[in-house]
Amino acid sequence: MPLFNTQENYTTDKNQAWTCNIERMETQTSDAGKKRIQAVLPELKKDFSFFFTSNGSWSMDNIMEHVLELMKGNASVIMFSWSFGKKAAARIRNFKKKGLIRKMKLLTHPMVKSGNFSTIKMLGSETQVAYTRIHAKGFIAQNDIFKVSVISSSNYTDNQTLECGCISTIPKIYDYHKEWLRPFFETQDGEVKPC
Repeated sequence: MPLFNTQENYTTDKNQAWTCNIERMETQTSDAGKKRIQAVLPELKKDFSFFFTSNGSWSMDNIMEHVLELMKGNASVIMFSWSFGKKAAARIRNFKKKGLIRKMKLLTHPMVKSGNFSTIKMLGSETQVAYTRIHAKGFIAQNDIFKVSVISSSNYTDNQTLECGCISTIPKIYDYHKEWLRPFFETQDGEVKPC
């Protein structure tokens, strides 16, 4: 038996998002650029999870910018992804300049280090980077107001591919993700532990 019924509002040609909590479920659709994310995720609320499909309209860094703006910035962020593009790195560096990110870490695949190290350097020397064989994609962000987890099929690259994911403000979900990410960033004598 499914946890909730999405069939009655299902369409295949629009961006969609299902907002689910104990009290309600709603479906919203939208069709235009950055406004697409704003339309399907107009606000963050405490203790809720939000499921979405993108219809190829935005990337992980677009989601990150919107979530950080809704959080009112000053967030500590841990990103993780199999792939990381230069456009995303430049945008995320600007999020830090705008005050949306206070501190950031990145867990990514070793191929990014060997094939595209200049991309990682764009994030800045203060960004702690660790490498492992990873295919998971998302980020967690925390400030004085929210603990947010974003898990998605989308990498930090631009593409026109249908993606889906979940944005959650449930603290236990954030804590779960922070705990599995923690060992990758523990240091010994200033060096990141090998992954």
